[in-house]
Amino acid sequence: MLVQKPSDGGKQCPHTFCEACVQALCGETWDAIRSAEAVFLGPNHSVLEHCNDRSYTWACPICRIMSVHLLLFIPVKRITITLLYEEEEVWCRIHLREWMFRFGDIIEMEPRIIASVQNVQGDWRIKRLAVYVVWKLLTNLSMGWIQTDDPGTRRASKILNAWIEEEGIMEMNHPERGEALLDILTRKGLSKSQWQTLGDMLKDSGCDNVPTECWKADRHRDLSSLEKLKMIQLCLDILLLELRIRHAINDAPRKLKQVDTDIKQQRRLFQTEETKNKVKRNHLTSRVSQLEAVRKDHEARETRIELETLDVEIRDARMTFEKKELEAMVAKLKAVWRFELAGKDGCGNQYWILSDVLTPQLDKLHHQDLRNSEPYWAYGVIVIGPGYTNEADKSNGWWAIHGIGALTKLAKWIVTDGRKHDYDPSQLKTALLERVRYLQALEWIAYGQGFFS
Repeated sequence: MLVQKPSDGGKQCPHTFCEACVQALCGETWDAIRSAEAVFLGPNHSVLEHCNDRSYTWACPICRIMSVHLLLFIPVKRITITLLYEEEEVWCRIHLREWMFRFGDIIEMEPRIIASVQNVQGDWRIKRLAVYVVWKLLTNLSMGWIQTDDPGTRRASKILNAWIEEEGIMEMNHPERGEALLDILTRKGLSKSQWQTLGDMLKDSGCDNVPTECWKADRHRDLSSLEKLKMIQLCLDILLLELRIRHAINDAPRKLKQVDTDIKQQRRLFQTEETKNKVKRNHLTSRVSQLEAVRKDHEARETRIELETLDVEIRDARMTFEKKELEAMVAKLKAVWRFELAGKDGCGNQYWILSDVLTPQLDKLHHQDLRNSEPYWAYGVIVIGPGYTNEADKSNGWWAIHGIGALTKLAKWIVTDGRKHDYDPSQLKTALLERVRYLQALEWIAYGQGFFS
């Protein structure tokens, strides 16, 4: 029986329910109630606590009906995301960083440029980002790495030469000119005329809604940050035609199959060796206790040293395996060429799992700064929707759920919610648990145990 107690300051709820009735009425099992840490709020936002075990809360079906403005089953604690930009710009930033995660390494973009877009709402230094992407596009077009019949893209060499001549570096050797132009433009940023030249090229290449078209109506207006990001996105769309990217897409199935085979083999070897080491460790631990019991201190010290050495070997083997596991997970994530919704719940909330742009670049960066003011973008789950409420006119909000414990509980709740609202939760549950496994590997490799707890 689900025995109930009164809320703080409230009256005793007289109702009791058996597990079968609760599952029939609410679609909630006893295990789900205890593991999900649900919170139920009444009209005055007071917590409805009925169960006599204070490690969790629960509201009976009758009290839910009585509470008109009742917030429904809230799976885990959420962080409210305050959008610092218009929603359109936030989405533009999200799609741009996902492009960088999937394709940046393929066309040999600088690691610092890729890593700089980790935080969706961080300071991206758009001037520097725009210069680098535009320079990369024009350079790759002029070198023939992008094969297209569009008349606009054939102007890339002329545009580069014109800009080089404007900066007075035409006398330099050909390979050095491009790097020198990049350095100069990075300091100065793209001028209005250079943005216009780029916009004309993009328009001639068949791109629609080129932001520089706004200057036909107002020549004195500067491009907004959103318009610059849209120009960068148009450049990245053309870069998708780069030969190395096309080859990587075509070769992805074979490569993924090989990655999957290799990691399975590595996992088997690691688990076998780990089992042997655990048996050996248990033997040494018992040996130390036995020697200490008979006061053989010298032999006990030697055995303890052997035990400590074995612990180091076990830890190093685990870190090596976790690194290989992480590399395999990153390879699989990069092979999903489209950034897609992870899933929806019965309340109408959308769950988006963004990529970790920074971690694959850490070995290539001289200064490995792991700090991030909003880590949930890369390490958590973004929830967009009405929230966990029964108010039909509730406007959509943005929330974040992060941490290994919270994501594990959310995955369990999704299964219960799927049964309750008659949808298949398997895809979303798998995505959430894969994010949990990713965080566990990161703790071993970079951040330390408990960092994402």
